[in-house]
Amino acid sequence: MGDANDTAKGQEVQIVTPVQQETIPFYGHELVAVVLEDGTICAVMRYLCESLQLDTSGQLERLQRKTALRKGVVRVWVNTPGGKQDMPALTLKVLPGYLFTIDEHRVKAEAREDVILFQTECVEALADYFRRKRGSSDRLPALVDLPSGRIVESVPSVSPLDVQRVAQIGEIAEQIVQMAGVIGFLREHMQALLALPGQVEAMATQLTQALTLLEALAGRQEATETQLATTDAQLAEVDQRTKGLTPAHKRAIIDQVQDMVKLTRGQPAPLTYQTIYGPLNRRYHAASYSEIPDERFEEALTFLREMVRRATHGEAPEQGSLF
Repeated sequence: MGDANDTAKGQEVQIVTPVQQETIPFYGHELVAVVLEDGTICAVMRYLCESLQLDTSGQLERLQRKTALRKGVVRVWVNTPGGKQDMPALTLKVLPGYLFTIDEHRVKAEAREDVILFQTECVEALADYFRRKRGSSDRLPALVDLPSGRIVESVPSVSPLDVQRVAQIGEIAEQIVQMAGVIGFLREHMQALLALPGQVEAMATQLTQALTLLEALAGRQEATETQLATTDAQLAEVDQRTKGLTPAHKRAIIDQVQDMVKLTRGQPAPLTYQTIYGPLNRRYHAASYSEIPDERFEEALTFLREMVRRATHGEAPEQGSLF
């Protein structure tokens, strides 16, 4: 039994059997991802939506309304405690674009921080997980090719600015679809003008409104293209200014955090992913632990060890700014 809209207008939907299924821990949530026969990595929507307290059916309907995003929706068989079920999943090609359509101010208050975490780190976390699953060497290539959504060996890790750029490209595609709809609207009213001469004045007013809308859409597209150019410049500047943790040091931080959560489970002041990553990121003025300067790696480990020492001695984690 599937999650929403198994068929569309009477057409059968192909359900794909993955070659691999994994459950990935992510800031206290569990994501389910699958790998298809051609190497494509997909995130199962049900677990994404449950983590963000969103309705899966409603989100799937939103995806179907966006041409650029619905091409990345795949129906897959998923093993669950209740048996095998078919569920919609998103390829990593379109996952960033979808996540950036979620407005953090329009979700439940308790889910806002999770929305931001998913938008900035979810894609990279899934890619890192499958990269580590393969047991690669210290200099690990990224395994996700955003243009194709498949596992490759030569594409670098996805940065937050890359994710933002994909979302902006999806926005341009949506605007193009809107412009095509306006053109169809104009054609229909031109035909109506020829068929009903008595309604010329009213049709002329509607035609003027449609042309105004078309000009506004064209202006929005130009503004978005300008923003894309600015994003490229920002990406180049960040690459020159910032050198984050190496892949090996990232894995060391992740392993340390997982050990801290396990070690303090059942303690008077247990640590969670959020109570660890939040203070760590604030201490180093970083949006993500991966942006911590690599030369401060040992200092970051010392900070984490002090945090777990406090927790095991019954001291609550410090609140607010830690610098």
